[in-house]
Amino acid sequence: MHPNPKTQPAFTMWIDPHKAAARQHGEIARLTGLGQGRMLEIGCGEGEYLAVMQEKNWEALGIEADAGSVAACMSKNVLALQGCYAEVGVARASFDIVRIRGGLVSTPNPMELLQFAFDSLRPTGYLIAETWNGSGLPCRPHRDSLLHRYTKTSLHAMALQAGFEGGGVIAPALGDPVWAPWIQTARRPALWRRWLDHSAAVFDRGSLLVLFSQRPPQR
Repeated sequence: MHPNPKTQPAFTMWIDPHKAAARQHGEIARLTGLGQGRMLEIGCGEGEYLAVMQEKNWEALGIEADAGSVAACMSKNVLALQGCYAEVGVARASFDIVRIRGGLVSTPNPMELLQFAFDSLRPTGYLIAETWNGSGLPCRPHRDSLLHRYTKTSLHAMALQAGFEGGGVIAPALGDPVWAPWIQTARRPALWRRWLDHSAAVFDRGSLLVLFSQRPPQR
């Protein structure tokens, strides 16, 4: 699964993947109690996040539809399966963490994707899903081309409906040091845009929602 970058929320353009992954490893360990294990990432792109997780002694596997991105994963020694999540062969109940990167906004059936994640997790394993904040202020003129929008409440409710329990949803503003650090290049947003995001964050937490939830021990 590799969503079209022209229809993705703006935060995907401004994240430094290596910096974010290194910081997120610590945050994931803090929130889940897992310092290492087996991780599946659905929509892994070119594997930047999984490469960092491997550096932290995680066993990592990605699923990605785009052949060029899969080749980029392999160049980083990251194992990635090409195809749709519903078509690739992944062992059930075999991962400590399943991470969904953006796919909930672009798949026609998000509940089916969540069920796939649920089935792939070991009992007490964790789901981490990053998706569009549908209650946020507009960040791209064509955000209407996304198939789904979520609020903190609707995203958490959908996870519970899929069988997950507990957890919650955070909605970090752009520039958050863990989930959306500014990229330190010429592509860094202009000062006026950063000021606007900082001001809007009083009422609106930007483009990103991050869901944490857990597979129950007895299902």
